[in-house]
Amino acid sequence: MNQFPLTRRGSLFTALAMFLFVALVPMSLEAQGEGRGPNGEDLRLLELLKIEVSKDEKTGRYILDVQGKATKMPAGTKVDLLLTWRSQLVETFTVTLPVSRKFRESFKLKPLEASSHKYMFRSVIDPKKQTSKVKKELAGDEDLFPPAAAPWTEFHFDKQFVIGSPEEIAAAKKLIQDYFVNTYTELAKIDALVKKSIADCSEGLDFR
Repeated sequence: MNQFPLTRRGSLFTALAMFLFVALVPMSLEAQGEGRGPNGEDLRLLELLKIEVSKDEKTGRYILDVQGKATKMPAGTKVDLLLTWRSQLVETFTVTLPVSRKFRESFKLKPLEASSHKYMFRSVIDPKKQTSKVKKELAGDEDLFPPAAAPWTEFHFDKQFVIGSPEEIAAAKKLIQDYFVNTYTELAKIDALVKKSIADCSEGLDFR
């Protein structure tokens, strides 16, 4: 029995609150990922320009070719790129910004299965990982690098991507579909057998 029963009005209120939460949270995250200030100013620390996915046919591992720029950060800044899938951390890579503050890096991923769900990078600048020179330069710009917000994180929603060819993704989808179809078919057979057993027991009791 529910120890905290809800009235009809309370249920409606709860449903409305949940709807607003679901609707507003993605908007707030997207705004954070876009890096826009209250007056529309561009506060992005790092911009990913291009992400290309290829596959090493010998090893079967995927390779990410990532191009980006971070002209507002000092040269030598270490930036962690966190590869995520459905909000789960997959792997972390670190880029050290050159003098130009523009970079192009290739990352060989650990073995991954193709998926129709998109991957995304989250970038993190952790002051604890920086050299004393870079720390000093970051500390000099509290508008972009407020101490209370460290480590500074951005979500790159505008550069989401899939891993795997269309054929690989289609095959992965079919594998999942076949698994669920087979599983539910077996469960239905078991359910039918249980119901028959119960019916047989009931008939035996009635006969007695």
